[in-house]
Parts: sequence; C-alpha cells; structure tokens
Amino acid sequence: MGDLTQARVYALRSCDQKPENAEHGCLLTWLKMCQDGPEQATANYLKDLAAFDPQVDAAYLCRGIALWLQEEYEAALLELEQLSALEPLSKEAYFWIGVVYASLGRDQEAIDALKHALELGLFPQLLTPLTWLKETRPDFYEQYARPLLAQ
Repeated sequence: MGDLTQARVYALRSCDQKPENAEHGCLLTWLKMCQDGPEQATANYLKDLAAFDPQVDAAYLCRGIALWLQEEYEAALLELEQLSALEPLSKEAYFWIGVVYASLGRDQEAIDALKHALELGLFPQLLTPLTWLKETRPDFYEQYARPLLAQ
C-alpha cells in the first residue's frame, strides 16, 4: 500500500520462512535498495539466490539486477528480456529493462519500458532506483526520471 518499510518487514518474514525463494528474496533486495541504495554485496546475494532454482522466473530478475549492478548491461538486458518473454505481464521485468536501457543510453526504449511497467501496476515507490541514474545519466535523470519520481 505504498509503505516500503512495512513491505520490507513482510518480505523479510517471507524470506525467513523460505530463504531459497528467489521471488521473495528479490523483492526484499529491491525494497532494501530503495531505502539504502545499491551495494556490491547485493549483486552477489542476487546471483546466489538465482542459483537455488535457475529456471524460475524470479531467477532471471535476480540475475538481471545483479548484472546491472555490476555494469554488465548487455548481459542484464538478456536476462530481463528472457523474463519478459516468459512472463509478458511482469512489471518488474519492464522496470529493470527500462533502467538498463537508460544505462545504455537507449532513452526512448527506457521511457517506453518504464511507462509499460507503471501501466502494468508497478508501485511508484519502487521507482527509487531511478535516482541512481543522477550520477551516470544526469540528462536522462533530469529530463525523464526526476519528473516521473515527482508524480
């Protein structure tokens, strides 16, 4: 319901009950990154989480985010596009595809993917990782991400 702190508490409970569940672990990690920012250890955790069951949909998301954090953008895009092919209504896949496209300088594709994620029902609070583009893509951040975050 828009409360990232409470969502994080619930996600943590889910992870405690099933630590190998990639979907729960990925959501918890995303929530943590929204509040605390990205950390290099996050990429390693996501890759380990994906290794429990590498073919589940959430494993593609985990690997995609991990690869993006490690600035392996093309590899990240491949993982996330596989997820969107498996799960065409995955708002999470489209959000991270948008972030990767922005990182690659493919602005229109980034904008389209981010809009699609929101149309599919992505909670606006989960857009926080767009703030990280302020450093690497200040033009994209100012022209598109900042106004999107202000909505």
